[in-house]
Amino acid sequence: MGHSRRLDLRSLLTRAEAAAPVGVVDAMAAALLEMLGARDVSFLIADFSGRSLNRLGHTVASDEPNSRSQETSMRVPLEGTRYGEALAAQRSVVLQEGDETRILAPVTSRGEAVGVLELILPFEPHPITVEDAELAAHQLAYMVIANRRYTDLFEWGQRTVPLSLAAEIQRRLLPASFTCEADQFTLAGWLEPAGQVGGDTFDFSLDRNTLHLSMTDAMGHSVESALLATLVVGALRNARRRGAGLVEQAQSAHEALLATSGTAVS
Repeated sequence: MGHSRRLDLRSLLTRAEAAAPVGVVDAMAAALLEMLGARDVSFLIADFSGRSLNRLGHTVASDEPNSRSQETSMRVPLEGTRYGEALAAQRSVVLQEGDETRILAPVTSRGEAVGVLELILPFEPHPITVEDAELAAHQLAYMVIANRRYTDLFEWGQRTVPLSLAAEIQRRLLPASFTCEADQFTLAGWLEPAGQVGGDTFDFSLDRNTLHLSMTDAMGHSVESALLATLVVGALRNARRRGAGLVEQAQSAHEALLATSGTAVS
């Protein structure tokens, strides 16, 4: 049947909310060590390339040897690994490793693949304990999404390649989440290469009856195209948030370009 340990969700959220934005992951990990009897808890965040996970937080029980922490890989590939399987399928992977059990729980929210919560338990867990680990991973997704507004910590964790200035500007134009799962549809987008793009953007917004989606490709190179994209995306969002229809949104972006360039734009 396995060993049963239960998660106190109220206490978990209280500890996380009491922590500073940069300490949310560590606070949740410490709570999981205590509540679920884990020996080792890690949060691996998905990087911008979509090819690997970066170990952003790693907490071990106080009675564990230091060698465990030193042997832990800070970067884990997604392709062909159980970590990638958990994230792609958005379903937990449970691995028996001798007397220990490794749980890889996807950290996701409405389809957004934030990363993987990894727990090492010194026993075979009851299914309810696995379910609680999955619940903790889901709550961690909300915590990361909420707290990344206040710190660059999570942004740092997602960068395995340096971003150009144009790419830095361009990333601010993208929606806060690249994925949205709803009853009626699932929408997902991505940009490549992650570190050099400057003018390509996509945006979406869901209202009561309509899914708004835009894709733009600003001509030019580097910062020039990023600034042009800033103007277009800003105009589209401004018109959309005024309640304008599709044609009016496009016209607003067109007029913004004309006002800035002083020349006809097709």
